[in-house]
Amino acid sequence: MRTSFSPQSLFAALALIIAQSVHGQISISVPGLYNTGVNNAGVVLPIQSLEQHYTVSGAASIAYVEPAVNYPPLGWAWLAAPAGSAWIGPNSTTNTASPDPVGVYSYKIQFDLSSFNPAQVRISGFWMTDNTGELFLNNVNTGFTTDAESYKHLSGFDLTTGFISGINSLEFRVLNEFVGPNPTGLCVSGLAATLVPEPTALALMVMGFAGVTICRRSKS
Repeated sequence: MRTSFSPQSLFAALALIIAQSVHGQISISVPGLYNTGVNNAGVVLPIQSLEQHYTVSGAASIAYVEPAVNYPPLGWAWLAAPAGSAWIGPNSTTNTASPDPVGVYSYKIQFDLSSFNPAQVRISGFWMTDNTGELFLNNVNTGFTTDAESYKHLSGFDLTTGFISGINSLEFRVLNEFVGPNPTGLCVSGLAATLVPEPTALALMVMGFAGVTICRRSKS
């Protein structure tokens, strides 16, 4: 039995390939890439647990899973962490108005891209900080920042360049600005990694599909 394809089916298939390449990026699981405040299975840890994946340096050297701050006297209220994530910071207690040290907190997580082409990797997510924050990829400032009241809302980031083969690092630098009852923290949520098809790969895929289809039609 010979297989034949109509021009309509050919164009429909090509359109599907192009649409999937533009919008249907391939989701990948990257070793070491986690939201804040979760275990190796991605399950949120109990309050006061040690953070398992992000290291912290600068104004503190240990990070804990923290409760969301709610301090009515000063009108402070952190937005609750989205599902699958938690706030982390230097506070190991349940006191949501802890007097955390002033200074820069550098939260860093390392992840492994050995199994992927780094030029095709895309990583996106959301973050909240108290107070301002800057995001670095492999020690290079990405330009993504948060404002002094970003603890009230989610800010997104989308990284498409700057990845290297092997071990990479994301660093969230958070400035705690004020003295007094002054909690600080970081929440990273919705981390997702995808592979973006290269234009040359797309072209070869389309040409190959078209060639096979034309060949089959010519033999029918």
